[in-house]
Amino acid sequence: MSAKDVEAAEASVRLWNKGDRAGFLAAFHPDGQWSSAIKRQVEGGEGVYRGREEIGRFWDEWHAVWEELDIVFSETHSPRDGWVVAFGGFRSTGAGSGVGLERPFGWVFRVEDGLIRDARTYLSREEALEAAGLSE
Repeated sequence: MSAKDVEAAEASVRLWNKGDRAGFLAAFHPDGQWSSAIKRQVEGGEGVYRGREEIGRFWDEWHAVWEELDIVFSETHSPRDGWVVAFGGFRSTGAGSGVGLERPFGWVFRVEDGLIRDARTYLSREEALEAAGLSE
């Protein structure tokens, strides 16, 4: 397991959970990308935000809808250099409704030179494993 790759993924989540938008964006490569499973499911297509500016838009969109939005990793793996697969979920409260939500998620990160080059979210462990070319 590449500990530095896992630390880069975990650090980005800590920054997200602290509400540190600038720090979260700095954790990404300038040409990095984020692909949202929810956006793919709702809108179709890739659901990709490219570059720090678009990833910042993703941040803004999610934080406008959800309060106390925390990402939790319960398990991380680095199956090969530059790759991190994480499992866990997110907990949040609707900004307008006050309704709580917990949802399991899987993530696949590609890390390059300590920065997130690509982050993709998945609605299940199986989807994340398949995306990373792994199976249980």
